[in-house]
Amino acid sequence: MSVIMAAYVVAVLMRVAQGLATVALVTAAGLMAPAVEAGDFSIMQVVAITLESVLGFVMAWIVFTIF
Repeated sequence: MSVIMAAYVVAVLMRVAQGLATVALVTAAGLMAPAVEAGDFSIMQVVAITLESVLGFVMAWIVFTIF
């Protein structure tokens, strides 16, 4: 699993597990930070990883809102 996909999955799982949006997003970012730092990513790849984390958070929020 790539780091970008992992960021999305971690953000969704943290949102579902914790329920609190802000805490889930900060926790997911903290969990993914070592993987991003260890990788040799360009600035645009780091931006993509960040956006995937936020997208995972937002998608979980949409699902919670609808259901």
